[in-house]
Amino acid sequence: AVVNVVIPKRMVFVFDRSGSMAGEKMEQAREALRFAIVSMDDGDEFNIVDYGTTVESFAESTVPIAEISTAAALSYIDGIDATGGTNIHGALLEAAQMLQGDEFVEMIVFLTDGKPTIGEADLETILNDVTAANAARARLFVFGVGEEVNTHLLDRLAGDNGGGSTYVKPNENIEVAVSSFY
Repeated sequence: AVVNVVIPKRMVFVFDRSGSMAGEKMEQAREALRFAIVSMDDGDEFNIVDYGTTVESFAESTVPIAEISTAAALSYIDGIDATGGTNIHGALLEAAQMLQGDEFVEMIVFLTDGKPTIGEADLETILNDVTAANAARARLFVFGVGEEVNTHLLDRLAGDNGGGSTYVKPNENIEVAVSSFY
């Protein structure tokens, strides 16, 4: 008999809300995030780290999806406005601190149009710091939106952290990309 063991997931969604995300890119990223949240299973945990110039989060640490109303998460997503710079370094370090290195499959899902402008902007420093902070060895998956994406940075972030990167053009359906990732 085949026994299906469902391994719980802990996912930290890192959501770019910088000014350059305004308009269609923001809507695409919101759609992807909504889809991801409603696709989670009862044993899973998640959090949303959203960043522009500053880094904010839905909760202090990851929360069990079963204990949080999906409505609360969706309403948080709806309230995210595109404004400010792009503090990629700060956001990814914040996300890495929420990982625990336990029996959960841990992932950081990074939605961005991908150009660091605030805080640390040096690519090598960002890459080294994120990999060092990722002591839990979580896999980092990148969804880049728009035409201006720094694919060099994003591909290396994903590659150095056991993940992958997907790029979505402005008029493409990001849900297709996210559902195939799931």
